[in-house]
Amino acid sequence: MRSLRFNDKVIEYELVRKNVKNINVRIRSNGQVFVSASPHIPVKVIEEFLLSKGDIIVKTIESFSKLPPEKPPQDGDSVQILNKSYYLSIQTGAENSIRLTGQILYMTVKCDDSDVKHRLLNMARKKLMREPLIELCDKVYSVFEPLGVAYPEIRIKNMKSRWGSCNTSKNIITFSTLLCEMPMPFVEYVVVHEFAHLVHPNHSKAFYSFIESLLPDYKERKALAQKRR
Repeated sequence: MRSLRFNDKVIEYELVRKNVKNINVRIRSNGQVFVSASPHIPVKVIEEFLLSKGDIIVKTIESFSKLPPEKPPQDGDSVQILNKSYYLSIQTGAENSIRLTGQILYMTVKCDDSDVKHRLLNMARKKLMREPLIELCDKVYSVFEPLGVAYPEIRIKNMKSRWGSCNTSKNIITFSTLLCEMPMPFVEYVVVHEFAHLVHPNHSKAFYSFIESLLPDYKERKALAQKRR
């Protein structure tokens, strides 16, 4: 754990040394800042980079602090999983479990524990979003295959500060379960965005020009995330 001062703010961050090319910054919804960088990059260089992004880091931390606490799933809730809606039915039972029958998602819990409910719901999201997400990835990959791009391993995780990520060295693309509740045009943008990193492993002008060639309306799609907040 390290800290540095940016104007009148103190930014605390956890530094992890990894075999990566760039300095990567990730901010979780609880305000924790994680930085990964190569062992060969001096701390001074890392902190100069963080200071150059200080405004964005501080604003992101402050925006997360203003978000209302996540509500526990309730009986009768409508659960959105990509382009489908399900009704949630919660009951007490001998063991924690979740099953789908038609459009009803049955959740059984031993006790009224919000953490258990969130965990079970996220398990259901991962399972139910995988098939339609893979179908979308297959569709997007048809554009990338002629470019000599190898089909990546697709993973789904509970990520609160990212919609997706691409590990180009391991050819792994990871998507957040938060995409479940987003409009499909935005989900399509995220999939194209992460696949594009297999061609341009950065956020350069060439990267966004490439995305625009595939999705001319990508800026409008990207803006849907802000409208949804």
